Amino acid sequence: MKSKLLAAVAALGMAALTSQAGVNVNWYVGYGVYPQGAADTTSTTAGTGLLANNGSGQTILQLIWAGADNAIDLVNPGNSGSGYVSDDDVVWASIPVTSGAGGYDEWVFNATPPTYVNATFTAGFVYIRVFQDETPVGGEYYQDSSLLGLNNVGGDATQSQVLQLGTESNGVSTETQIVPEPSAVMLAGLGALVLAIRRRRQA
Repeated sequence: MKSKLLAAVAALGMAALTSQAGVNVNWYVGYGVYPQGAADTTSTTAGTGLLANNGSGQTILQLIWAGADNAIDLVNPGNSGSGYVSDDDVVWASIPVTSGAGGYDEWVFNATPPTYVNATFTAGFVYIRVFQDETPVGGEYYQDSSLLGLNNVGGDATQSQVLQLGTESNGVSTETQIVPEPSAVMLAGLGALVLAIRRRRQA
């Protein structure tokens, strides 16, 4: 009888653990995202923000799992199908952001912060990435948050982990430049070579 009781208690304990297993991350931009080289990342003046300067009025905010190597990998502008990540990084969530949210150009997300929930727990780290433009290309800029180590908090909303890019009173600027794809670099080099040969023949 005692052994059956212990087994039942153990089963209940395992069920409770299973019900709480998973990932629950509240992720957002704290104040705003500004263009590269911005001297002031606290301004609320119209026209100072990232979205007002990229020409399209829209960009992408992503939550990315850092992969088995627990490292933030570079942007791959040729990998649009997987969210422009490289190596073993995986985009878990992506939000298109439109200029003018909250009345300020630089506030890329000024509403109820999104929460990523997955009933299956995955160990490792996540980070936030925001692009200068909705279609990143070589030479443009982006910004990554720091890494957040995942806890097995699951469906308990009171234990949601918080990952924030910037602070509540100071935004961030996009300072990391996207490296062009090798093929694009090779084409540019080939074009320069052809041009040099033509000039030499003309001379």
